[in-house]
Amino acid sequence: MKKIRRWVTARISQGAVRSAPLLPGPVVRVAERAMALSGPRLPVLGKMVAENMRAVGVYSRQTHREYFRQVANQLAGWLHVFRYAGWGASRRGVPMPEGLARIVGERVCVDDSVDLLRQAAGQGKGVVLMAMHIIPVPLWLARLNQECRVTVLGRYSKDERHQRIKERWWHVTDVDYVAVRKQDQQPGSRLAEMSEVLRQGRIMAITPDLARKRTEGKPVRLFDRQVHLPSGAAVLSVVTGAPLVMISAKPMGKRTCLTFRGPFEAAVAADAPDDQAAAIAERMQWFADGLETFLRQHAPLWFFWGDKRWTGVFRGDPRYVGAAEPSEPPTPDDVGEGGL
Repeated sequence: MKKIRRWVTARISQGAVRSAPLLPGPVVRVAERAMALSGPRLPVLGKMVAENMRAVGVYSRQTHREYFRQVANQLAGWLHVFRYAGWGASRRGVPMPEGLARIVGERVCVDDSVDLLRQAAGQGKGVVLMAMHIIPVPLWLARLNQECRVTVLGRYSKDERHQRIKERWWHVTDVDYVAVRKQDQQPGSRLAEMSEVLRQGRIMAITPDLARKRTEGKPVRLFDRQVHLPSGAAVLSVVTGAPLVMISAKPMGKRTCLTFRGPFEAAVAADAPDDQAAAIAERMQWFADGLETFLRQHAPLWFFWGDKRWTGVFRGDPRYVGAAEPSEPPTPDDVGEGGL
């Protein structure tokens, strides 16, 4: 059943991507309004999102409705991206089309705290940017990239067609990326590639807000639960010495406004190998605290209220919540955890 669901989802996604170049702007707006109205009434997803919000005390009917309005905003964002990506293969290094740049600016803004990111980047060590799955995902990254050039860690999809779709997104929005299949990697190769990004003084964006099983992630406290998140961003910062900055968001009228926090100030030194685990844990808890603040203040802007793994977290599934099971110490290859 899981394989069938994935196959159906993949075919729908591919069909939407292929048809998007044929869709005029007004049709996208109609699809967006339809999703915003129907989303809260969806019998499975609507109920799941409401229960997850209730589990952490952020539910209200208005919040629930606004979340699906934002999901519709994300759907429209994807359609606009692939309207401009067109049918053919897009290429790296081509500026974002003017029409798409205008749409990005209409839907996403950046507040003055972006100067924290610029100042951190000015130190010459690069920056590890800890990001969340902020709605609209396909557009906020493009908007940030207009302010500060960003390289994103991309999770390589097992489905080659889905991977090509993701790459077209990054290409059409002119975002650099690191995405290598696990079977093609040499030990430590991803660390070397990402460290080179930082050595050049660039910004490496990683999304650690992916729920993991107790055997897989780094334990943090979140909403009075012990949950587990991928530690790649923290590992990369500790290993390279690059500063950590966190990005979240707030609503500003009809736009999502990106906000920044940091750089992270360590209380635990990471000079000796034995100190690295504590330093990684400290950085991950800093991110978890920021994520909780974001969810309490601006819950509708987070995409993962309907995610299956996060549903396990919110419902107290012992596979995801509780003390960590024994695992190996962090390795350089852990930097590959936590991508878009």
